[in-house]
Amino acid sequence: MHKGIYLLLLLMPVCGWAMVSASPLPVPTVVFGLWTLPPILKPDIALYQALRTTHALLGWTFCALLLLHLAGAVVHSKSGIVSAMWRLRRNEANL
Repeated sequence: MHKGIYLLLLLMPVCGWAMVSASPLPVPTVVFGLWTLPPILKPDIALYQALRTTHALLGWTFCALLLLHLAGAVVHSKSGIVSAMWRLRRNEANL
């Protein structure tokens, strides 16, 4: 679960950057209002549409993984695993 979430955290921005680069409109890719990234692809409407669909699917997959992760936390909270993890983290922070 965690590996999938981390993978999507990397794939989504790269896919979005590629999507904006392939857009027929001259839209710059600006990161946090600080850096402007150069285009990584040439404008291509068909590629733009494919990347747009891919980006949306990655987003929905990310939402599904987050919901599954939350559901797993709720299920495990009844068994005491989550509270044991919180205690362990507090003890590590105090070291």
